[in-house]
Amino acid sequence: MALVTAFPLGLLLGFVRFFRDLASPAIEVLRPIAPVAWAPVLVILYGSVLGSMLVVFVGAFFPILTNVIFGVRKIDPNWVDATKVLGASKLQTFVKVVIPSSIPYLMNGVKISMGIGWMCIVSAELYSSAVGGLGSFITSHASVGNWPNVYAGIVLVGILGIITVGVAGYLHKIISKKMGMDA
Repeated sequence: MALVTAFPLGLLLGFVRFFRDLASPAIEVLRPIAPVAWAPVLVILYGSVLGSMLVVFVGAFFPILTNVIFGVRKIDPNWVDATKVLGASKLQTFVKVVIPSSIPYLMNGVKISMGIGWMCIVSAELYSSAVGGLGSFITSHASVGNWPNVYAGIVLVGILGIITVGVAGYLHKIISKKMGMDA
């Protein structure tokens, strides 16, 4: 859901200065708040399942959004000027230049979001034993002093994080290579 919402919003905010100026204060207030800080609030307000999902959403949303905005703003103005000279409409420029040029930045945001997502999942599970998961496993074993299981849970989170970030990095390289860009 973070990808589905942050990518189009990032394209819009990166491409249209008016919307960027309008949204920037809200983004700059919310972005620095650690997603872990939202965990107890969202779990209490929305319940174990939806609250946990919202914590992950918040954690994944801002890296994707900011990377896409940055990617759109880094597009070479000569490319946009060339499309105008060739008679392309704003929509054609957006579809043929802006979106493809922002994909490597999007993939970088996804890669970052995958790592943050694991932190968010575990932190949400710490507050939400009804969901279960590794965070709940770690908490329940820590509360009874079963430290080998606690460390095993922590190591497992690290391994899963490495795997998911590695998959995202691999996809980033493949997509960038197919688009003729260096990853």
